[in-house]
Amino acid sequence: DYFDMNFIFEIQEGMWLGEKIPPTPGIPGTAVDGTLIIPKPGRDAQLKYNRQSAYEVEEDGKIILRSRINGVLEHVQGLISVNRHLPIDGDVGLETGNINFDGSVSVNGTVLSGYSIVAKGDISIEAPEGVSGAKLIKSVDGDVFIRGGIFGLGETVVEAGGNIFVKHVNEANIKAAGDITIGFYSMGSNLNASSIIFDNRKGKIVGGTAIARKSIEVAISGNRLERRTELIINSMNKQDVMLMIQERAATLKKLQEENIQIESTVTRYMGIENSLNQNQLVAYEQAKQILNRNKKIMESLDREIKQMMEDLRASGNEEIHVSKEAYPGTYIQIGKKSSI
Repeated sequence: DYFDMNFIFEIQEGMWLGEKIPPTPGIPGTAVDGTLIIPKPGRDAQLKYNRQSAYEVEEDGKIILRSRINGVLEHVQGLISVNRHLPIDGDVGLETGNINFDGSVSVNGTVLSGYSIVAKGDISIEAPEGVSGAKLIKSVDGDVFIRGGIFGLGETVVEAGGNIFVKHVNEANIKAAGDITIGFYSMGSNLNASSIIFDNRKGKIVGGTAIARKSIEVAISGNRLERRTELIINSMNKQDVMLMIQERAATLKKLQEENIQIESTVTRYMGIENSLNQNQLVAYEQAKQILNRNKKIMESLDREIKQMMEDLRASGNEEIHVSKEAYPGTYIQIGKKSSI
């Protein structure tokens, strides 16, 4: 149930994240004829984690992985990491101001009219009444979960680098790099995502525009008043997409090569910061900043490439599925073909 889940798993400093039992040389055996069987030694496995947010320690013969910081557990590009998390007990409003945070944000209340949240990680808004008149809710790299609905008043924008989960949407603009999942209905809104998914028994879209790259799934489209409701699949040009993938891959490779050189500089100075002169210290700090900036760009490029590859694999299987009824006034388009 997308609308009743514990969205953010919080981690405390020092908390157990995982463990490894070191390999052993093995125990020799004996064949039925009495000859000695030499054991194969166990192979070591590397714990893959972000060393800025986790560390290894030996306890009771095991290698234990623990968190360096309080935050949110994430699994990014094969690495276990703990990212920063900002919990807000009440509402985002006059007491908090607009939120701009380099991590995940969970709000026990709502986002009041005219206020915004921008976060790098996941955003969770838990108020059962949802959000009304908020200006912007944007997750740069993660998902957005809104337990209630969105009353956009023609102004609210919700964006996500991942997926968006919401109960209902009224007069809002919703955009996700991944999927948009809506429990009950969308009315007079603009939806844009890889796939747009409504409840297949009672999900409705009335008015507005839904644009997807893969699929649109809804039970009922339009209404008896024949309100124009647009369901559109934007088919991709495979050659253009392959060209974009190649360009991003070339940029990614260039940044990786640059980071190898920068990391050697950072490693050389690491641990001896107190003995560096002013020029060396400035160079060290600049190298760290460039390294972090490049890593963020590389993460974004890698995500874009994976999304485009996934879209390419799904190309040719695009569909619009209205499981119960499409009222007059429903406009359907896949690629260059359309119908009302």
